[in-house]
Amino acid sequence: MDRKNASRARERKLRAKYKRNVWIAAILCLALGLCAGFLAGNWGKGGAFDLTTRAPFSRFAKQDTTQEAAPATAEPQVDMPTAVPEVETPAEDAVPAEDAPAAEVEAPAEATPEAEEPSAEDEQPTDAPADEGASEDVWAPDATDAAEAAAVTEDGSAEAADASAEATPEATAEATEAPTEAPTEEPTPEPTPEPTPAPTAPDNLSEVPFGEHAKFSIELKEDGSVRKTSDADPYETLNFDMVIVKYLTNDYYQATYGSSYQLKGTETSVAFDIVLEDYKGAQAIQPNNHNLLDISLETAAGEVITGNRVQDREIEGSSDITLKSNISQTLYKRFVYDPSQGDMVALLVTTYENGTPYVYRFELGEPLRPTPEPAQTYSPLQRGSTATSDITRMQKALIEQGFMASDATADGDFGSRTENAVKAAQEEFGMEATGVADHDFLVRLYGE
Repeated sequence: MDRKNASRARERKLRAKYKRNVWIAAILCLALGLCAGFLAGNWGKGGAFDLTTRAPFSRFAKQDTTQEAAPATAEPQVDMPTAVPEVETPAEDAVPAEDAPAAEVEAPAEATPEAEEPSAEDEQPTDAPADEGASEDVWAPDATDAAEAAAVTEDGSAEAADASAEATPEATAEATEAPTEAPTEEPTPEPTPEPTPAPTAPDNLSEVPFGEHAKFSIELKEDGSVRKTSDADPYETLNFDMVIVKYLTNDYYQATYGSSYQLKGTETSVAFDIVLEDYKGAQAIQPNNHNLLDISLETAAGEVITGNRVQDREIEGSSDITLKSNISQTLYKRFVYDPSQGDMVALLVTTYENGTPYVYRFELGEPLRPTPEPAQTYSPLQRGSTATSDITRMQKALIEQGFMASDATADGDFGSRTENAVKAAQEEFGMEATGVADHDFLVRLYGE
């Protein structure tokens, strides 16, 4: 913005200077016109001048006129040259001062209409800084420019070209940047919200492989709460030893307790052994009091869930637990099973030391699931078989499904009546009616 404001201020300055120079040029033209009229009147009275003595001045005036016309026709922001150096320079060739305006009368008169034409306020100052730099080098009334004017007299337009070339690069760069930034301002971008930092740095995370013990400390205040800041409140330090025992899945609960309890189908827990080491204080150390044991669980996707309170049994446990010094106790961290989350992969214990959090990440190992019972294989039964218990079971199924008479007796004897019932069932099931009750037939008959 500073660069943009500077460019605009420079443009306003150039316009003011341009208007001032136009007025000066107009006054000079008027004065020169009066002088020309005066000289013309003297010429008519018989006066004569030797023009050959003014040849050097004529060449210098022609060169200045060429340089003057270029800035006048370029852009409205051009800095119009002053005539002071032109009047003083011919003094070196001993030309009368009153003759100096004769060669310059036409140049300002021709430049004035063209200079006023592009004076619109909204015109972009594309070349203005470049012309300004060139004009200041040629026309500024100081010692350096006077020397350049003398060089122009001796070597025509070569010096002027060099002066323009030196002033052009920097001015062109400014003119190029001004229109680029002027039309509109870039909208202020909304700050990108930074992600919430993790509660602990990587250096404060301890990985604990499954089955290995980890020791950690908890700072306990007198009111039973955990000291999580480095305040001056009195506290005591509790030392623990902990190890993961097993990860009990929903399938495990269903297979183990489904027949005895009305389960919701979401029961899951992680069992761990914990020891309160060498505690000699007077407080009752209860894991669920003030969230003494800050335990959470991590899914395979990295999501952390809080879970339920710690209990002392797999099922129908109590959360009213008090740890005893140097006695190992098995506790269970219960949580609600969600199939969309999948299995847990780690149990996280967060502790604090002088206000700095430390996380112990216990790997859970393989989830504990019930071993599926192997599928039963049936031996073929046919007429004359002696497997009484198997035949009796088959006969009961045939009677229940109407393939044997309802008054028939399941006596365990595979005779012709049982064989005919097996054939009828095979035909009903779309099987070959052989009368032999093989494995596939019995699976279909028992509905397995």
